[in-house]
Amino acid sequence: MTQAFHEFRATVEAAMTEVEIKARDLETTFGEMVGRYMAMQAAREEAEFLLDRWRMLADENDAVVLLLEDLLDAQERLAEQESALAQAQSDYALAIVRLQQATGRLLQINRL
Repeated sequence: MTQAFHEFRATVEAAMTEVEIKARDLETTFGEMVGRYMAMQAAREEAEFLLDRWRMLADENDAVVLLLEDLLDAQERLAEQESALAQAQSDYALAIVRLQQATGRLLQINRL
């Protein structure tokens, strides 16, 4: 009886530890997702600023080529940030599922 109790206690502690780890992972992935969103917004603002600047100065001087290069670089950075945000959102969704799985909530949702 004592051995069974100790095994039960060890199982419960292991499950609680797993839930704590999954909850921390969820917090971490959420923070990363927010950071990626903010980086994407900054990249979008930069690209919009450079596009407006390029449109205003396009006919005025020879520096247009440099402005165009800056604009293309900014748009490339924006695309990279959008991709990173999509990956962060995916990681966050997976972290939610892993937490639900660790807590047994996923089984309750699927009525298993």
